[in-house]
Amino acid sequence: MNPENQSKPALLLGVLFAVVAVVGYVGLGWRFGGESSPVAVGLALVGVAAAVYFTVRGE
Repeated sequence: MNPENQSKPALLLGVLFAVVAVVGYVGLGWRFGGESSPVAVGLALVGVAAAVYFTVRGE
C-alpha cells in the first residue's frame, strides 16, 4: 500500500490509532483475548469502523 495514494485523514487516523495501540499495550496493559478495558474495546471498534469507511469510500 502506497501512503501517497491514501487520503490525508485516513493516514492521520491510522497513525493516531497505531500510537494509541502502542501506548495502550505498553503503558496500560491492554491485551486481546483476555479481560480488557471497555475503553480499549470501544477504541478498537471505532478503528475498525473507520477502516471499513475509508476502504468502502476507496480512499
